[in-house]
Amino acid sequence: MNDFHFTDQVPPADYRADVKAYIFHDERHLKLQAENGWRSFYILNQKHKTIVGAVHVHANDRVAVSPLKASFGSFVWNVTLHAEILFRFIGFVEDSLKASGIATITYTNPPLDYQPDQLQLLQVLLSNAGYRIQVAEAGAVISVSNELLETKMDDWEVRKLKQAREAEFIFAAATVNPVDEVFQFILNARKEKGYTLSMTQVMMERTVDVFPDRFVFFEVMKGYERAAASIAIRVADDILYNFYSAHHSRFDAWSPVVMLIEGMYGWCQQQGIKLLDLGTSALDNQPNFSLLDFKLRLGAQPTAKLTFTKDLS
Repeated sequence: MNDFHFTDQVPPADYRADVKAYIFHDERHLKLQAENGWRSFYILNQKHKTIVGAVHVHANDRVAVSPLKASFGSFVWNVTLHAEILFRFIGFVEDSLKASGIATITYTNPPLDYQPDQLQLLQVLLSNAGYRIQVAEAGAVISVSNELLETKMDDWEVRKLKQAREAEFIFAAATVNPVDEVFQFILNARKEKGYTLSMTQVMMERTVDVFPDRFVFFEVMKGYERAAASIAIRVADDILYNFYSAHHSRFDAWSPVVMLIEGMYGWCQQQGIKLLDLGTSALDNQPNFSLLDFKLRLGAQPTAKLTFTKDLS
C-alpha cells in the first residue's frame, strides 16, 4: 500500500489515468457545470505512475456536492484497487473538506448496473464511513445482447411496435446534431404533460458543442412529422444513456416510444454498446410507477441510483 498516495493537487503530467470514468467526470463537463469552486482529489499509484482513483466535488457555502449539475458524480477507481485503499481515500477527502470548513458532503453515485460489483462496494464503504442515503431513485436499464429487443418485451409492447411498423412509422438516428429541433420537440411534449426539463436549450447546445461525439439524436417519424425523439448521451464507450425523450400526444395510440427504444437498442448493438440506460423513474423524489412499469415492459431491468450525504458539523 506504500505505492499509493492521496492528493488534492493536479497529478504530474507523466501520470496517466487508469480508471473507467464517465462524461460527467470529464474536466470539460465540470467546467460546464461551474467555472470554479471545484475540489479534485486523486489516488496515485506512484510505482506505475497512474491515476487509479478520483473524485470531483463542488464546494460552496460549507456544502460540497458531487456532481453540481449532472446526472451523477461521486468516486471512480480502478477495479483492481483494494477496498481498504478506497475506504481510506473516502476518509482523506472528507478530512480535507472538513478542514476547509465544509459542513455537509453529498455524493450521487451512477446507477448500480453501470458497474455492479464496484458500486455495491462503494455503497457499503460510504455507509461504513457514516454516510446515509438521502435520495433513492428507481432506474431501468437494458442489457444489450445479440437477441432482438422484441424477445425481451412484454407482448403488449410488441403489439404496439408492430402497429407502428404497419402504420409506416420510421426510426432513424440523426447524422447531424439537430439540437434546436429535437430539444424544442421534447420540451413542448413535456410541457403538454405538465413537466419541464432540467436544462435550457442554451445549456444543451453548449454541452453538445463540447462533446459532439458523445451526444446522439434519435427520432421516430410518421411521414414528415416527428412522432418521438430522444437526446442520448454515450456516457462511456459501452453505455448509452437516454437523457431526454418524449413523444407527441397525437400519436398516443401507436406508442412511438416503443419503436424509439427498440431502434436505440439496435443502434447499441451496432456500436458495441453493452448497456442502454433508460433513466430514472421518479417524480418529486417519489417513484413514478407507471413510467417504471412501462420501461420494465420494454425489457429493462430495475436498477438503483443512490445519493449519499453526511453532516460533518
